[in-house]
Amino acid sequence: MTEKTVNQGTPTQSRTQRKVETAAEGMGPVDRRAFLGATGAAAATLAALRAHPALAAVLSGAAVIEGYTNGLSFAAGETVSFHVSTNAPRYSVRIVRSGVTEEIVWERGGIEGAEFPVPDRAWETGAGWPAAFDLEIPDDWTSGYYIVTFMTEGVPGHRDEWHHFFVVRGSDARPNKAALLIPTSTLHAYNNWGGSNLYEGGHKVSVLRPITRGFIRKPDIVNSRVADIGEPNDGFAADVFEYLEKHGFPMWVGAAGWASYEQPFVQWAEGEGYAFDYITSEDLEYRPEILERYDLVVSVGHDEY
Repeated sequence: MTEKTVNQGTPTQSRTQRKVETAAEGMGPVDRRAFLGATGAAAATLAALRAHPALAAVLSGAAVIEGYTNGLSFAAGETVSFHVSTNAPRYSVRIVRSGVTEEIVWERGGIEGAEFPVPDRAWETGAGWPAAFDLEIPDDWTSGYYIVTFMTEGVPGHRDEWHHFFVVRGSDARPNKAALLIPTSTLHAYNNWGGSNLYEGGHKVSVLRPITRGFIRKPDIVNSRVADIGEPNDGFAADVFEYLEKHGFPMWVGAAGWASYEQPFVQWAEGEGYAFDYITSEDLEYRPEILERYDLVVSVGHDEY
């Protein structure tokens, strides 16, 4: 396993205002407008902070962290670059292979933190942050879905986490006849990190940006999607939006992502003894020959693009 740390440089501006606006997106139109205009209305600010404690945490200087990788599909021996922005002095990283169980395959702490600006139209152009460190994929990592957790350190009383992922493709040394397709194109379409997605007015989205909370990890996953076989009713919508509001997720997290779709399938399939390699939508575009090695390709959930 090979790793190296890259000089991150000096952050040029704070991202606090962008974090506030992102956190405010879950509010109703009146509350959100009041909050974003609170610089000239102290009473509205206090009311918004009482209603939304998470925003108060952001403004009080609590730790925040976000990160992404230089791609989502890698083979053994290839190098993953990790791009991280945080206002914490230090942070740690943990990587697990997510299957029927979760196996920690790599972790490291005490990494020096640095904060970087979010560009205008970041959903389209990408975050553009420098690489914090690199990691060469070891030969003994089996094909699978690997969840990266970035965790702040050194901020008393508060610890923030951010999740990202990448896929390790199969190898000739451990051949499988079946592959599971991770629909990353659909994920990119719904990911609204940076201010927009293909359903909020965007016409192009970048793959080089963090993935909004709720796509990769979801607490209380059993109750995160509500099915109703009866007539549509107000209670159905209320249940869904109550979950989203409780966890601070945007409405799009039910439309794509490992937590909602592939993870439940993989937990069942691996538990039953099925084995398969992992590939992504990008692999179909840039490595179409990859399909020649498989007799079966499985896509589960919402593979829209």
